[in-house]
Amino acid sequence: MKHSPSSLRKARTRTLIQLGGLIEKSGILPYLNITIGDDLQLQEDLKESVDILLGSLVDVKQSIEHDPAYKKLALKKGLVAWNE
Repeated sequence: MKHSPSSLRKARTRTLIQLGGLIEKSGILPYLNITIGDDLQLQEDLKESVDILLGSLVDVKQSIEHDPAYKKLALKKGLVAWNE
């Protein structure tokens, strides 16, 4: 089945929204002084916080890629986080 550009765009948007929800659920936003409703592209005072978040995600990617034990630990922590 071939997907239209419109359906792919909708699927991408849904995934990005879900990822944002996961970031919020992680509880990291207050530590970065980011609140829901902030414009992460336009608010210059949030540039450092955005860079920290992106750098942290890059670290997670590298850890998952190179350390199977990290991936297992992250899985356990994620399962616990759903109940907090």
